[in-house]
Amino acid sequence: MNTILFGAGASIPFFDIPLTTTYITKQILDIQNWKKVLKKLTIANNNNGNNLIDISEVEPVLRHLSNLNENGDFNLNFEDIAEVLDKLSSYGFDQVPQHNLLNTILMFFKPEITISPKWHHIPFLLREIIADTIIDMQKNHCISNYNEMVSLQNKFIDRIREEDDSISLVSLNYDNIVPTSVDMLENISYHFTDNTKRHKNTINIKEFFESKSVAYFPHGHLRFVFTDELNVSYLEDICQAEEERWNGLFNSGTSDVVNGSFSYDFNTFITTGKTKDNAFNNMPYSIYYQRLATDFLNSGKIFIIGYSFGDEHFNRLLRSFLYMNKKNKVYVIDMYDSMVTMVDEYKEDSNIITKIHNTFKPDWNIIFDNDSSQKLPYNQQEVNKINQEGYGEIFERIILYKKGYDQFLNEFHKVLSEY
Repeated sequence: MNTILFGAGASIPFFDIPLTTTYITKQILDIQNWKKVLKKLTIANNNNGNNLIDISEVEPVLRHLSNLNENGDFNLNFEDIAEVLDKLSSYGFDQVPQHNLLNTILMFFKPEITISPKWHHIPFLLREIIADTIIDMQKNHCISNYNEMVSLQNKFIDRIREEDDSISLVSLNYDNIVPTSVDMLENISYHFTDNTKRHKNTINIKEFFESKSVAYFPHGHLRFVFTDELNVSYLEDICQAEEERWNGLFNSGTSDVVNGSFSYDFNTFITTGKTKDNAFNNMPYSIYYQRLATDFLNSGKIFIIGYSFGDEHFNRLLRSFLYMNKKNKVYVIDMYDSMVTMVDEYKEDSNIITKIHNTFKPDWNIIFDNDSSQKLPYNQQEVNKINQEGYGEIFERIILYKKGYDQFLNEFHKVLSEY
C-alpha cells in the first residue's frame, strides 16, 4: 500500500490568498472576529448574554499577545495562542487541584490575573474563528482554475493507486481540498455510518480498519461536530456542520471540553495548539492514530506534501519507516526557494532538509576536499539535479521535490517515472 500525507502547504495553491499559519494567526488576533463569534455565542444561548464572557475580558489578553509579537519578544503563531488561551480557560473552568495537574501546579502560586468560569467557551470560539476563516476561503478565495487543480490532484491519487489499490489519504488540514477529491474518486471512504445512535454518521471502526482505501483527518475537520457522546458526527456540508455545532452548544448536543490529565482539553472538532496529541484519547482520533501507525508500517511509499514536520506525534511514527524495508521510499513535496548545497543546511534547525534528516535519520555524508579546502556533498550529481530540475534523491530513498505542490501536480508522471 501507499500513503499520502497532506500538510498545510498542500492547500496553499488552491486559494488566491495563501492559507498560511501567518494568515490564520492574523485572524485569531483580530478583535472584530472575536466580536462576531461572541455575538454568535449570545444568539446560541437564546440571545441571553448573562454569564457569558464579554469582549472586554478577552481583548486585553489578545492585545498583550499581539504586543509580544509586534515588539519582537516572541513569534507566536495561532497554535501558540490557542495553547495559551486553552490553558487559561482550563484554569478558569475549574480550579480544583485534584481534578488535573495544571490546577495542582497553580495551587502553589497565586496568579496575578483572575480567570473566571466564563472563559469556558473561549477555546471553542477560537476554533470557530479558524472555521470561519477557512469557510470564507472556500467561498470567496478559490483560484480561478480550482476545479482544474482538483482534477490534477485526482489524477495524482489515481496514479498512485495504479501501483497498489490500497491507499490512505491522511489530511492534517481543516479545509475541503482533500475531501473534494475523495468525494469524486471511487472506492475511497471515510467510513462514517448513518447508524441508529442519537448522533448519526459516527465512524464505523470495523469498516475503517478493514478498508483497503481510506481518507481520514487526525487533526479534525470542519465537517465534524464533536458531540456530547465524546465522538464525532460527520456532515458533508461544512456550513451545515458549523450550524450544528452552534445549535448544540447549549442544548447538550455539542461538546467543547473533555477531561484531561494535565488540564482540560478543548480539542474537539478540530485540534490545534501544542498538545494536539491529547486528542488521541478520544474518538475518532484514537482510531485515526492507530490506523496511521499501521499505514506507515505497511506502506511502500509515503508522499509528504506541504508538511513542516512540526508534529512530533507524527514524526515518531515516520522515524522507523526507512528501516522497515530497504525498498521503502519517501517523497517530500514542498516549496524550497534556496539552492540546495547539502553541506550547510544542517546548521539551521528550521530548514526543511534538516527536518527531513532529523525525522528519518538517514546518513548525511559530507566530503572535505583538501585541494580546494571546501566541503562537498557526497551526492553531488543528485544535488545538481535538484537545483537544475527541482527534484532529486536528497538522501538515500528520500526524494525531494522543491517547486511546490502545484508544480508537482503538473509533472508527477515524470518524477515518478524516474524515482
